[in-house]
Amino acid sequence: MRVPALETPHGVLTQSLAIIGWLDSTYKTNPFIPDDPFKAAQERAFALTIACDIHPLNNTSVLTRIRLEFDADDDHVGEWYRHWIKLGFAALEHQAAQRPQTPYVFGDQPSLADIVLVPQMANARRFKTDLSPFPRLLAWDETARAHPAFIKAAPENQKDAVKT
Repeated sequence: MRVPALETPHGVLTQSLAIIGWLDSTYKTNPFIPDDPFKAAQERAFALTIACDIHPLNNTSVLTRIRLEFDADDDHVGEWYRHWIKLGFAALEHQAAQRPQTPYVFGDQPSLADIVLVPQMANARRFKTDLSPFPRLLAWDETARAHPAFIKAAPENQKDAVKT
């Protein structure tokens, strides 16, 4: 009763990070998470900032509840969304400033961090969030969205996408 869900030969998996972990363990050609334990922990920390600190507060079900329970209009819901995304992105941008700039979040190839960043950047744009305070996040997002795998996976490129 939750999405995303992935049907595997072993059964159905739910939750993005569980699915990504399974894919990473099953298909070893282009790993999403490095073998080095410390680098892997850094990747997970970045991803978990998005998955645990930003996304749950801005999930569609939460935004719907705010509208219904508190009679919030679109302006108030947008302000709620922007507040939490800016706090999370500020933390990520601060972490990024502690490391050398790379084409992708953690190096020369896309990884777990890029996979979770791109959808949040899209949502931030959808809610008209000022992203100028986050130049590293913007650069990583731009690089990732130009990668063939991200282009193929983009919502607007899915066969069931609503065309406007």
